[in-house]
Amino acid sequence: MNTTQRTKATRRNYRQASILVVEDDSAQWTIIRMALQQVMPEVGLFWAASDQEAIRYLETCSDDKTDYPKLILLDLYLPRREDGWRLLGWFKNKDGALHRIPVVVLSNSTDQADVRAAYEQGVTSFLIKPLDYDHWLDYFRTLKQYWWDTVTLPDSRS
Repeated sequence: MNTTQRTKATRRNYRQASILVVEDDSAQWTIIRMALQQVMPEVGLFWAASDQEAIRYLETCSDDKTDYPKLILLDLYLPRREDGWRLLGWFKNKDGALHRIPVVVLSNSTDQADVRAAYEQGVTSFLIKPLDYDHWLDYFRTLKQYWWDTVTLPDSRS
């Protein structure tokens, strides 16, 4: 890929770009929102505090024919483990654009069974939540560099 092609792909990633954050803890959401806004101010953020809110938001995107988010950040325990797994299964059992949205798990769990099961369910990445704000900033700088500036994301409607 030459420089012009890479620049066009990167611009396409930013076009109408948004992230859906599925996080049940409002204090964690506040930290995540602040860090994401600092690192990626051009990207829209949507918060769902439960699996049901996330599903309603994505169904509204579908019904209104608006763009889906380019990336989903999912807390695996919402607050129950079953809720996160059910939502992950819902994402991955859909057809079309919704099925192709990369899902990055953000979890406090270090249990290898959770990590293995998440990848088996089709997550794109599994990240253990950092303990302080500076590490959140580091996570999101890396996320931005990889997901927005390096890879080519699929169109969020097709």
